[in-house]
Parts: sequence; structure tokens; C-alpha cells
Amino acid sequence: MTKKNNRNKFIVEVQNLSLKIQNKQILKNISFSILTNETVAIVGESGSGKTLTALSLIGLIPNKSFISSNKMSFLNIFHLWDP
Repeated sequence: MTKKNNRNKFIVEVQNLSLKIQNKQILKNISFSILTNETVAIVGESGSGKTLTALSLIGLIPNKSFISSNKMSFLNIFHLWDP
């Protein structure tokens, strides 16, 4: 029996995330991944999209929003987009 190596598993994968709110482009082509046991900080100026990126990942986007992504997974629990 082979033991799985969890050290190289992604807990978060985002590829080309874009978000429009009322036809205004808010996020465009955001991509990142986080490995198990990895610490990551998302930094940026006020209004740069940090919060909306995180909310998009867990599906809590504002009304009248449109989200698109090539792939978006969180803890391998759900895959919002995976063509």
C-alpha cells in the first residue's frame, strides 16, 4: 500500500479568476495556488480586490455579479470551475 504525500497537495487553486459587478470589471485574471503547510499573505492597497478575491473563492459574491475562472478549488471540497 502506498502512503499519500500530502506535502505537495494544493489546498487552494485559482486560475484566471475574473469578477464583474454590474458590468464593471473588478478582478481580472487572478491566479494563485497554496500548498498544504504553506503560509500565504495577500497584500495590496485599499480597494485592490483582496477581499473580493477571498469572497469569490468561497462563493460569497455580491448580487448582480458575474464570476468566471478556468479553475477554482478550495480544500478539494468543491470545484466551481474545472473545464
